[in-house]
Amino acid sequence: MEGQAPSAAAAAGGQAAKPSLAAWKQGAVQMTMASAGELVAKAAPKQQKSSSNKAAVKRPKVDKPFLEKTKEERFGSKPREVNMSKQVKDVLQFLEAHQARERPITWEEIVSDAIPAWYDTVEGGQLYNLLVGNDRVAASAHGFMYRSEHGIRDKATLLRFLREHPQGVKANEISDGYENVLRDADQLHAEGAAFKLYNAEFKVDVYFAAPEKRTSAPPDMAEVYLKTQLPLDPAELIASLSGLGMRSALASAASSRKPISLVKTERVKKKRKMNIRHMTNVHMADMLTGADAQQYTSIDRR
Repeated sequence: MEGQAPSAAAAAGGQAAKPSLAAWKQGAVQMTMASAGELVAKAAPKQQKSSSNKAAVKRPKVDKPFLEKTKEERFGSKPREVNMSKQVKDVLQFLEAHQARERPITWEEIVSDAIPAWYDTVEGGQLYNLLVGNDRVAASAHGFMYRSEHGIRDKATLLRFLREHPQGVKANEISDGYENVLRDADQLHAEGAAFKLYNAEFKVDVYFAAPEKRTSAPPDMAEVYLKTQLPLDPAELIASLSGLGMRSALASAASSRKPISLVKTERVKKKRKMNIRHMTNVHMADMLTGADAQQYTSIDRR
């Protein structure tokens, strides 16, 4: 009771009491929790925004192969204006995808399967004439076929083309051959008929034809070849060939060839003759005339 009297007197006198240690700790905890709540409240909208952005990200669509797509999937169903170069490109893509067909594709098949109704579908129209004159199209009375740049149509022609180009062929140079040309090139590589190397400069695969396997000779022929010994003496070789009715190249070479000497002969140095008319120092011509002319027989002699 006596200890509480000073504090009561201080409160009565208008002076605020000092907080205790427990009250100070409680206040610090409350301030910390309040500041943490503010941080959580500020971070909540960002988290909601990031989650909404993740939800907005679409997964990439898996593109179907060209032959598996319908006309609606390739062109849509809404008519629109398309320039003529795009129409030609779409028809070329269709012909290239159907290179495996042995017979030409008729114009009716192109109209029904390759192009939509808002393209130029008139036989003999502008699109038709552009296809007839295109270098990548082989047009005939029976229809149209795709013509590759190098005439590669199957695995056999691909291997022949690689052998005709020993310096190597880039993958993009043969990619227009037919639909599975690169798959066949990899198959040739797996079979050992071709090599496949990556060109770091052009960032493309390059294919090389492997050397062709040589057929071995029959065992009896190989045995005769290995047992045959040629004469080491040229005269005996010439005589053996003459006995068989054959002329040796050594015989003709021996008649025209000069004898070879192992001893090096020294060349005789010819004395140089002087002609005063050809001398550069014409002003010295008086020194070579008269009684003293005999002593000037050479430039080196004085």
